[in-house]
Amino acid sequence: MLVTSLAGPLISLVLSVLAERLLGRGTSREWCLLGGLVLLAGSALWTIDLIVQAQNLPLLSFRTPTKSDVLMARFNWVYYNLLFSLQIVALALLASSKTLLARERQLATERAALQQARLTALRYQLNPHFLFNTLNAISILAADLGAHEAEEMISRLADFMRASLSSSMDGSITLAAELETTQAYLAIESVRFGERLVVDYLCEPDLSDALVPSLILQPLVENAVKYGVSRSKEAVHVRISARADQKELILTVEDDGSCSLGVTAKAGTGVGLKNVAERLDALHGNEAMMRTEQREKGFLAELRMPLQFNSPNSVECQ
Repeated sequence: MLVTSLAGPLISLVLSVLAERLLGRGTSREWCLLGGLVLLAGSALWTIDLIVQAQNLPLLSFRTPTKSDVLMARFNWVYYNLLFSLQIVALALLASSKTLLARERQLATERAALQQARLTALRYQLNPHFLFNTLNAISILAADLGAHEAEEMISRLADFMRASLSSSMDGSITLAAELETTQAYLAIESVRFGERLVVDYLCEPDLSDALVPSLILQPLVENAVKYGVSRSKEAVHVRISARADQKELILTVEDDGSCSLGVTAKAGTGVGLKNVAERLDALHGNEAMMRTEQREKGFLAELRMPLQFNSPNSVECQ
């Protein structure tokens, strides 16, 4: 029994090494070869067991094998081959599990890379869109008011672009940083519209460090200015608010302009609003949403996303 117990693990070890090399290929030829190795290993251990038992028998007790002896020998042969077959099955399942895990990790990496590429593309789509609108406004301003106002607007545009480029490109910045960028944009528009543009900020102080997608508010504010302020002869209030509802962060941009975005906003065909919706979907999937509402006077855009924080203790919202 001791000799058989030592021979069994040794044969099993050799079979495992050979099986590991063959299982990676997975062709029918390798499987047939594995079957032959199992029979060879089982027969080898069975032969060793027979030899050991024969040597332990006294010479005077030698007798012709009976039917029960033959049946026992057959049973042992089947038993050893069955053990090594189960070993191969276990090794095959383990190899398949490792392959599946490796493929899942590769797929997760590819999905993350695809999502990051999508977010970056949306970010680059937004910047030229905003830049075009701002340069067009500067051109109109230079023609209507003069060079001084245009020069001031260009200076504020440079401040906004500097704040925009310094923000994180991975899609997440603090709400305080996002509001700072939004203020830089509104400083540009205030040169153009003066007292016709009134901005109110309503932000809960403990949300300053909440994480939001970078430049997520600017398209909403731009729509409010373009369709609310620019088309109204009276002062228009643009309200930017942030509040928490349990585990959700709710960002709202609304205006009381007499002429707002209307059908275009509801359909979501504008570059800015479409960009916002796609970025929320890419970052948070079904956990985030954008809602728009055309009012009798004014327009509202509301963003909902998971409430996440960068770190405790941060600068309060302004």
